[in-house]
Amino acid sequence: PSWGYHLIIKKIESISDTAGSAYVYSLIDYMTQPQKTEIHEKVLYIACRGCTFNDIGAARIELAALADGAKRGRNPTMHLVISWQEGEFPTQEEVDEAVRILLEELNLTGHSVVYALHLDTDNLHVHVAVSRVHPDTEKLITPANGLDIEAIHKATARIEHAQGWGSERNSRYTVRPNGQLIRNGLEVWKADGLPMKRRDMEHRTGVKSAQRVGGEKIKDVLAKV
Repeated sequence: PSWGYHLIIKKIESISDTAGSAYVYSLIDYMTQPQKTEIHEKVLYIACRGCTFNDIGAARIELAALADGAKRGRNPTMHLVISWQEGEFPTQEEVDEAVRILLEELNLTGHSVVYALHLDTDNLHVHVAVSRVHPDTEKLITPANGLDIEAIHKATARIEHAQGWGSERNSRYTVRPNGQLIRNGLEVWKADGLPMKRRDMEHRTGVKSAQRVGGEKIKDVLAKV
C-alpha cells in the first residue's frame, strides 16, 4: 500500500481449523501455479527448506504427511505472506533471507517450509507454507509461544534492516545500527491517535482502519477551510 508500509507480513487464516493434507495440497498448488485462478499472477521463484529432499513435489507430499500426522490442535500448516511495496524488487537471496528471519522469530527454524515469490500487477510477494509440526518430536508447535503477531512485527523490522528497505514511521520495532532490536515507545505508537488494537489490525491485514480513514478525511476537510 502507498500509505506508509514498505514491507508487510500477514498471517493468512485458513477456513478450516482442522485442515490436513487437502489444505496443504490446495495451498501449495496455488503457490506453484497461481495463474490457474489469478490470470495476472506469475511465479518467479520457488524454494523449500527443512525438508528431506530439495524438491518441491517431494516437499509438498512431506508437508501433507506432517499435516495428517498431527492429531490435535489447529491447522498444522501456517500460511504467511511477505509483501514488498510496489517498485521494490528483492533478489532470490533476499527472499531466502526474509523467510529465514521470519521463521527464526516464529521459533520455526528447521521446520519444513515451501515458499514462492509471486508477481502480480502491483507488487512482489512471497507465499510461505510452513509446517508447525516439530521435525524431531512430531509435536505441534505454537509459533512464538502464541505471540506470533509480535514475532511478525519483529521479523518485519529485522528484514527491513538487513536488506535496506524503508520502514514505517510508527513501526513497533526498530533495529539499531549495532543490530539490537528495540521496541519503540508508546508515544511513537500513539503519535497518530490510533489505539494499539487498531494499529495491530492494520499491520496484520495491510488495510487502513475505518478510524484512520475517517481521521484523514477530517484533516482534508479542515485543510480546505
